[in-house]
Parts: sequence; structure tokens; C-alpha cells
Amino acid sequence: MNSDPKYFMGEYSDYENAKIIILPVPFERTTSYLQGTSKGPKAIIEASYNVELYDMELDDEPYLQGIHTLLSLVFPVGETIEESIKKIEIAVGKILKDSKFPIILGGEHTISYPVFLALQKRFSNLSVLHLDAHTDLRNEYLDDRFSHACVMRRIREHNNNIVSVGIRSLCREEADYINKEKPVIYFDHDIQKHGIPIEKVLAELTDDVFITFDLDVVSPQEMPSVGTPEPGGLNWYQVKELFEVIFSKKNVVGFDVVELKPDRVNFHSDFWTAKMIYKMIGLKFH
Repeated sequence: MNSDPKYFMGEYSDYENAKIIILPVPFERTTSYLQGTSKGPKAIIEASYNVELYDMELDDEPYLQGIHTLLSLVFPVGETIEESIKKIEIAVGKILKDSKFPIILGGEHTISYPVFLALQKRFSNLSVLHLDAHTDLRNEYLDDRFSHACVMRRIREHNNNIVSVGIRSLCREEADYINKEKPVIYFDHDIQKHGIPIEKVLAELTDDVFITFDLDVVSPQEMPSVGTPEPGGLNWYQVKELFEVIFSKKNVVGFDVVELKPDRVNFHSDFWTAKMIYKMIGLKFH
């Protein structure tokens, strides 16, 4: 392994020959509970050094496809949130223009909006698989339309082809919006009784899929280090089974992983995240 901690999985591939591009986006501007998601990308990359390169379930070493890790985007003090959003969109757009597979490491969930914008410009029939404990459908939160609590509302202004899985918390405004607009949501309390209705999820998605993966969808027993933890949630094998089917049946065109809030106690959250990302790479390119 390369010992430089800048590289996901500790492996370096030059940009030109890599199929997979890791883009760290340590953006944190609107977090409303626990702070620290800006440290998520670095923690994921550091934890990835302890993930085995060989995936025993796939009988494969996915890193051989070529993984290039870009330098983290920088968000200076004084930059407006609109400027930050545009910066992220441009960075993802370049990866797509170069025919690479983008993996974006957050950072708070707000970053998924510009990631989506870049992907929709490239894929006209895009759909979104949204894994989250929260609907993120407020029109604004704390006087901010670009809050992490509003990200799926902003995306829905451009695209209604969205399937949300694992939701277990929402406000009255969001409940009223759901009753009126009828977005496709599979709630956690139903999943705990009947499992994830994977065939229904598949049927609701178009061929080209963007996955936005808020880690608080996972049970805090497995994933305690997130910005807004909620009781309940999915486990490793439920998430993995869903991804196994989605990657095999759909053309996943990119994904983000957001809302890790690393700490000095629950290192397993960082490792869980790094290993799942590597699993997703394997499922995409196996």
C-alpha cells in the first residue's frame, strides 16, 4: 500500500488511467445539531487504509480498476453558499466530462444538490435513490433554503424521480408536503416489519441512478458518528443487499456519502463507511 494518507484505500492511480474519482468535499455550513461533518472525508480516507483490498464476497480486488483521489475542495470564509454550490457542481461536472465515475465524500447533505445538478446535465433521464433518516423536504430551515434539511426539496424542484428509503423523522411541514405531493418514500417503521421492498424500489427508478447516501439512515448502533442521529435504522446487511440489487439492475452513474461526524471514540463509524464505499466500487465494476 502507498503510505500517503491522501489516497482512498492507500492506492494511487493517475487521473488519466483511473475509472473511479474520489472527490472530498468538506463542506459544513448549515449543520443544526452536531458539528464536525467537514472532517468526514479525511476520516473516511484514513480509515480506508485498514480495509482489505480483497473483497471475499466478490472474489475481486476492486482497486485494480484505478482509484484517483482528488485534493479536497476548499471553502474559504466569506464565500457564499451559492458560490460553494457552484464550485461543487463544476468539480463534479469535470469528472463526468472526463468519463470517470464520481464518488463524493461529504461534508453535510447540502452537497448532494450540486452533485445532482452536475449529474442531471449529463444524464437526462436521471433518478435519485435517497437513503436517509430524514426527508430533508423543508422549504427552508433557519432562514436558509440551502440547509441540509432542505436538500431533497431543492432536488425535487428539478426532478421528481426520487425514491427515499429509511425515513424515520420529519416535521409537520414535511408531512403536509408529502400528503400533497406524494413522493415515493419507504419508511423505516415499515422496513423493520417487512424488509426493504427492493423490487418496488427498482420499479420506481429510471435506468440511470444517482445514490445519495446520508449515513444517518444506518442504525446508531452501527453508525453513531453522524450529524443528526435517529433511533431505528438499517444495518450493514440491509444496506448491502439493497446496493447489490441496485448496482446489478441499474446504471449507477455516481454516488455521494454524507454526514459522517467523526470522533475520537467511535472509529468503527469511519471504517464502516470506508468499507461500504469500497463495496459499492466493487459492485459497480465487478
